[in-house]
Amino acid sequence: MNFLKSYQLGMSSHNHSRVLVRHFLKLFLPLSALVGGVLAVIYYGQVQAERVVLETDELRNIEVQAKVINGDFHSVVSDLMVVSGHEELDEILNNVNEQTQALTQEALRSSSLIRSNGQGSYQSQFQPR
Repeated sequence: MNFLKSYQLGMSSHNHSRVLVRHFLKLFLPLSALVGGVLAVIYYGQVQAERVVLETDELRNIEVQAKVINGDFHSVVSDLMVVSGHEELDEILNNVNEQTQALTQEALRSSSLIRSNGQGSYQSQFQPR
């Protein structure tokens, strides 16, 4: 009989531990799913925020690069206009008499001086002291 009681006692403690494990899993699994879901939502929000920041930065970089390219293009156009003006002056120098040639050379030197030194320093050369 003692053996039967100890066997039943062992079974009841085994059943008790099974019940305890079931209660633990009933409580733990939904809580872990809830915590996992909250962490997933937080992670997704951070990824989306980072994506928006990166896209905004890239758009700003593109705008800045477009402005730089536009400025460079205008500089090239201005330089080409100046170069074409020098070619016209060279043609005039080759096709005119000495007096006109001297005036044209002076105009060419003046335009070079204005470009290299700025308008203010050019004007200051001709003001009385």
